[in-house]
Formats: sequence, C-alpha cells, structure tokens
Amino acid sequence: MLYGTELSRVLWFPRMFSNLDQKKRDYSLLWYYRNLLIATMQVMSLSNFLVRTQDYQNIDSNTSLINYSKDVATILREFEEGSEKTYRSKSLERQLQDNQQLQKVLQNY
Repeated sequence: MLYGTELSRVLWFPRMFSNLDQKKRDYSLLWYYRNLLIATMQVMSLSNFLVRTQDYQNIDSNTSLINYSKDVATILREFEEGSEKTYRSKSLERQLQDNQQLQKVLQNY
C-alpha cells in the first residue's frame, strides 16, 4: 500500500511486520527506507538549489553557478527518468513532477 501527501510518501508492506518467523531477520525493508529517505533528501536539496539559483544567474554570465546549475538539472532529469546512474523510484519521479516551480525552471535547460 502506498500513502502520500504533497511532501511525503509512505510505503507499507504488512507482511514485513508479521511475527511469522522471528528468527529470520530481513533487513530489506530497512535498507529500502534508508535509500528512499536519502534519495528524497538529495532530490529536495538539488531542486531547491536549482530554483533558488535561477534568480542569481543574471548577475554574471561567467560565474560557475551556471555550470553547477546545468549539472544539477542533468542529475534531476536522471532521477526523473529513472536512469541507471541514480537510485530509481517512482516516488522520486512523482516528487519531481509535483514540484511545479522546478518544472518551470527545468524548461530553461
């Protein structure tokens, strides 16, 4: 089951929390949540960087800020497309697609 709001997603696997076999430890859910949390934070951070730097790009066209912005836009597109270079998740794709401000900025790259 997947529950979501504007800024959050929760994935629930009831069978992973059952007491059927206490001796067997399965850490896959733990690692899934860890990877998803880290990827979500990275996407949010990169998205905020790209949106905020849009205002500063008109100051000096020779700054490295423009190059960093292009690199960040490329990375965010790879997240959205599910590139093999990045952690792939439909949740990340949705997070990027739901960010209307970011989508406007990405049209410039």
